[in-house]
Amino acid sequence: MGIFKRQKPQSKEGKERETRMFFTATNSPHPTFDLSGCDLVKTPTGLLSRCKNLQKTTLDLSNNRLKTLDGNCENLDELIELRLANNNFKELPLDASKMKNLRILDLSGNPNFNKIDQCLALPQLRILRLNSTSVTKIPHDIFQRECPLWIDTDAKLRYPAGNEQKVTEKLNQCKTLDSLLLELQLRVNNNFMNLNSL
Repeated sequence: MGIFKRQKPQSKEGKERETRMFFTATNSPHPTFDLSGCDLVKTPTGLLSRCKNLQKTTLDLSNNRLKTLDGNCENLDELIELRLANNNFKELPLDASKMKNLRILDLSGNPNFNKIDQCLALPQLRILRLNSTSVTKIPHDIFQRECPLWIDTDAKLRYPAGNEQKVTEKLNQCKTLDSLLLELQLRVNNNFMNLNSL
């Protein structure tokens, strides 16, 4: 008996929905390539290059069973919004930083995702949705971003332990004070930090 359970294949209904939605997306001038709710267990072959060729600016793969994006993320260099909510992602692909124009990334509902530093490598990212993920800490370099970032999360994110006294110093080094739109409710030892001195 194997240790790992074999992943259940895509359902017949999911495949039928994928076929319909793929046809619609490839024949429509709408900027969104929508394959949400298709019970996908892997990225359809050629999807990322198809997005580039069709000049799609939004890719919606939410509500599937994906663990990764298969393909070259360089093909998503013109993508503005990527919806990956309610899947099984633990991390982004290694070449995710090639999505150089991505502004909105939705990873909510991926309970094992905890690689927030990968998200910060996206240079134009403005909105990051992390509800119902495993992200609990704020990376050191979050305040060094060139552009403001809004993080939407239901977790109480903490600055890394042992660095509590450096928070004010880091905030003073912010490249843009709009970074404070994080609404992170910075906490240390379950006590909200006093940032009134800023």
